[in-house]
Amino acid sequence: MTWACSIHPDDLADEGSNRHGVPWSDLKETFERFCGFSDGKLDDDGGFVNMTPSELDSWATNGCADQKSINPGVVRRRVLKPATTHPRDWKSYGDSGMDDPERMGHLEIANKVISYNSRGFGSWKRYGEYKRFGDVPHRCPSGWGIANLNWQQDPRRVYAGEFYAVDDERRRQVEIREDLRS
Repeated sequence: MTWACSIHPDDLADEGSNRHGVPWSDLKETFERFCGFSDGKLDDDGGFVNMTPSELDSWATNGCADQKSINPGVVRRRVLKPATTHPRDWKSYGDSGMDDPERMGHLEIANKVISYNSRGFGSWKRYGEYKRFGDVPHRCPSGWGIANLNWQQDPRRVYAGEFYAVDDERRRQVEIREDLRS
């Protein structure tokens, strides 16, 4: 699975549009925020994704994943659409208000993810880091934590320096990002 956020925004064009006619100027700004590249935004509003698609798939199998979000499977499919698609293939259908990930454009989904993660960032701390939900046999993140994880953001992870510090897959992703920055 390709992870769109391993592409540095400087590698995106500044003028013209992608193959679907979406102006690069629209894509670049949203892409930077979606992937956490925007300066000054990393720790302030947390509107970015910070999990790989495989981490999101792994989270989906956790007993806590479906405990708090409304339609969590749809949420996870929605957020994976832009995260697994190169920006040259991102589409835009305008603000149609649809929530079906199959019918939403990549640009609209990315903006929705940024908005949701900005609202939820840090809220999991306010409501308690872990709780028990229903019959789940283990402790779960708070409701906000579960929701953020379903929106491809681990609220316990600081995106910049601490990103991808746990296993080899994560280290490889940060190495790719660092190579692209130089």
